[in-house]
Amino acid sequence: MDIKQYLERQCALNSISRGQIPNLLGYANAAKALRRYDAFVGGNVTDEEFAERIRACDLLAGSALDEAMAHTAHVQRVNQREQCFIEELRKRNAFVPHVWFEHERSYPSPIFIVARFGEEHFRKLDLPEEMQTFFLTGGWVFDVQSIIKDFIDSHPQHRLLRGPFGKAVRVIIRDTYDHGFVYDITTLELIEERHTAPKVGRITRHRVKGRGRRLP
Repeated sequence: MDIKQYLERQCALNSISRGQIPNLLGYANAAKALRRYDAFVGGNVTDEEFAERIRACDLLAGSALDEAMAHTAHVQRVNQREQCFIEELRKRNAFVPHVWFEHERSYPSPIFIVARFGEEHFRKLDLPEEMQTFFLTGGWVFDVQSIIKDFIDSHPQHRLLRGPFGKAVRVIIRDTYDHGFVYDITTLELIEERHTAPKVGRITRHRVKGRGRRLP
């Protein structure tokens, strides 16, 4: 039984109306109490201060409050793992080989322009379709380094090379979803191979969320 079902049962067993809950939990501000209560029954069982208020109320707590909270937290963890798995499958299926530029800064300035156009606009260079096909089939027919060098030489002020993340310092040839060859932007010498799935922060007009990546 999850926390919502449990507390609904406790309210029914003890004839507790919604309007009585703030007073039972010791709140003077009824609206605030009900907002926190709704968040708690909605699954926010990590709100320990609110949980303590419920534990202190025998009519609401009953004998199995912690068990219901633990069950709710377990279900949330399982659902989160499933969502992450589905999202990774979606990204893998949608992946096409490309070139990604890493810059001297992880955080953009100004941030609003990246929030408006998206991070890929300032980091990702698409490859010709025929090159994508050879990458996907494991072939290295094209001299990708020469293509990158020509791009850099021909577009020295391009947003991929100088933009809100600063000056480009590395370039990654991403041949599969979780693999990439990392080159120095100046010498185009191979620095390393990366074997990690991409982690991209979500950029809004005010902040960058989820930053901390290996591959872009």
